[in-house]
Amino acid sequence: MFYKFVGGNDTDLLDIFDQAVVDGSLKFSSALSFNDPFEFKFVSRVPTRAEFDAWHETYAPHRTPDKLANAWASFSGTAADWNTRLRPRMDLLEQTYVLCLAEHWDSHLMWGHYSSTHHGFAIRYRAQLIDALRSLNDFGDAGQVTYSDNVPDLR
Repeated sequence: MFYKFVGGNDTDLLDIFDQAVVDGSLKFSSALSFNDPFEFKFVSRVPTRAEFDAWHETYAPHRTPDKLANAWASFSGTAADWNTRLRPRMDLLEQTYVLCLAEHWDSHLMWGHYSSTHHGFAIRYRAQLIDALRSLNDFGDAGQVTYSDNVPDLR
């Protein structure tokens, strides 16, 4: 079994109950709304100029030298931090939606964090839910949350 912790004011909770229990809908949250700044964190790996040129020779050989110089400036100039770190992370967070489920309903920590400090409820789902979600076209993956001191590289 899996559990979805839900919190909010009384009106929101009634609406969520109707949507989830009566209508059978699931709530995927935008990763942009997550409250942990380390979720979906990555290290941007900026290409070398040789890697940049090689990529463009293969995939965009029509680019003029001026356009290539302008594009390279976005990786190495004053806007490099924005273009290589902040913007890719924002794009990832804006396009990623996550269904967060717990394996146990009796966690004081989960009730405190995810049900508006114990003002909410938990919805129980059968394990077959994950198999049903896997059949969806845009479904990415399911698995345990893993915490690591190392963050992945994004190229």
